[in-house]
Amino acid sequence: MGVLVNYSNNNINTGDNMATIKIYGDKFMEAMKERFRNFIVSLFQSLDFDIIPKPNVLVRIGTPDSRINEVCTNVLRVGDIELSNGWKIVEDDKYGLILVSPRGKRYRILLEEVK
Repeated sequence: MGVLVNYSNNNINTGDNMATIKIYGDKFMEAMKERFRNFIVSLFQSLDFDIIPKPNVLVRIGTPDSRINEVCTNVLRVGDIELSNGWKIVEDDKYGLILVSPRGKRYRILLEEVK
């Protein structure tokens, strides 16, 4: 099978003219999304390198509707933590860690040293 060269009007034409496939829009997009998901899963299962985004570029992993179930790591470095119920844990220069309600009310988290 050849390399995908172009598609228009829901027709896909492979580079070696072995096949012209008529696929209706939604089915085509769903099939491509599934293939991409499978590719990403296989990629993450075999990673042996760092994933480093460009400086000052925000990268999202997952969406509010399609979330990563579990993250297993040795060290997790984060900024603010936003919980699904709207509460946030944020760093404050004066108070350290504070809890912020969905309405914006701020609560100081008091820590006690454990010996």
